[in-house]
Amino acid sequence: MDLRQIRYFIEVVRNEHISKTADLLNITQPTLSKAISSLEKELGVSLFDRVGNRIRLNQNGRRFYENAKLSINYLDSGILSAKQTVYDVTGTITISCWCFAPILWLCIDGYSRLNPKTDFMVFQSFYDQKTSESDQTIDFILRSYADSSEETTADQFWVRQKLFSEDHYLVIGPEFPGFHELTDHTDTVDLTQLKEAPFITMKADTPFFHDITYQICKNAGFWPHTYFQTDDFLMKMQMINSGNAIAFLPECCLDNARALCPGMKAMKIQGYHARRNVSLLRKKRVLLSEAAADFWDYVLDYYNLPPDTRE
Repeated sequence: MDLRQIRYFIEVVRNEHISKTADLLNITQPTLSKAISSLEKELGVSLFDRVGNRIRLNQNGRRFYENAKLSINYLDSGILSAKQTVYDVTGTITISCWCFAPILWLCIDGYSRLNPKTDFMVFQSFYDQKTSESDQTIDFILRSYADSSEETTADQFWVRQKLFSEDHYLVIGPEFPGFHELTDHTDTVDLTQLKEAPFITMKADTPFFHDITYQICKNAGFWPHTYFQTDDFLMKMQMINSGNAIAFLPECCLDNARALCPGMKAMKIQGYHARRNVSLLRKKRVLLSEAAADFWDYVLDYYNLPPDTRE
């Protein structure tokens, strides 16, 4: 048994899904499955039960999880205390977020604990208020790409690094008509049944972003009826919670969405794989401050990415 197996196990518990966890850890699904199987073999008990496409902790798993989590927390506290004596990076790191800013929170929080003298300025940029890509006062830009070819396009100012891939889900609040016809185990939805439903969309006429709502609905054979357009996550969730409309959300938003709309359903779309890539863009290495360069290396390690040798 090694620490990596235990850390993998804790992440699987949090996500209740092997493929999703593998994507977040930037490892292959077989690698993750093998690590969990090896852990179960060494313990001599199964830790999970399968429920549809998800996995749930069984009684053995719950007992092991509580102790494993406590042990890892103690270990991480010890590692943090040791590293803080040698990590003393100072400066300010500026990040312009062109997609959901909380995506980076856990990563930023981890770095801040190691480097308490480093300050962060994180801006949630709406699509009609984006900072120019040539603005050198920004250290990093957080972006999402629905089209992988767009992500690999060369850029004269920035170096791009994919952090992870994720699915989009259709989100329906408990006050929406027909919500209670969905069973607790419904995890996919046929969009043709919702072609008359009101949707919350984002601003469509922008060179920076194309709302995936139109692409998904077009694939299902209809054009969405737009009830409201907004780039504001809180406003979108208030409308979903009220039952006035439905919307598509990327997977990274779901925990925050559930906190704002208890009891909501998040479902994948039948017959359509609505994925996107989330990337962090940095300035050319020669333009990075010591703090920004150190944070970039931390981000790569946090997302289990290889070292970056690009200029």
